Order: sequence, then structure tokens, then C-alpha cells
Amino acid sequence: MDADASRRQLAAALSRVAAGDRAALRLVYQDTSAKLFGICLRILGDRREAEDVLQDVYLTVAACRHLRRTPGEPYYLAGGGGSKPLY
Repeated sequence: MDADASRRQLAAALSRVAAGDRAALRLVYQDTSAKLFGICLRILGDRREAEDVLQDVYLTVAACRHLRRTPGEPYYLAGGGGSKPLY
């Protein structure tokens, strides 16, 4: 699957997560957790802390069922330096 198709699949899954679809949350986790864990580990330098942060991220995503957006608009995660597109 090319990068654009992967982004579209992730965006569709995030829309389903926002609607409360738990299966879509599993898909988002499967598609993003390895890369996100690597980023957390590189930033934090501690495996246990990286696992904790990763868990917090997905708990936050799961709690954002009320999230709505205009189709085509990226989802954002707030970070220390401002908001960064999730995809």
C-alpha cells in the first residue's frame, strides 16, 4: 500500500474511533504503535517510560470519541512545540 492509501486508511480509522468504534482503535494501534514507540524511546531514552507514554497516547485517543473534524482536515496531537499533524 502506498503512503497516500495508508494515510487515507488511517484517517478513516480515526474517524471511526471518533464515533466510538473499538475495532478501529485496534487498527490504529496496530498501524502506528511500533513507529510511535520508537519515537518515544528515542526521545525518552528509557523503555519503561516510553511504554507508559505510548499507553497514555492511546488512552487519550480512545477518550476522544467526541472528536469531529472536516473531511480532509488532519487530526492533531498537541505537543510541547505546538500542534503537529497525526498523519
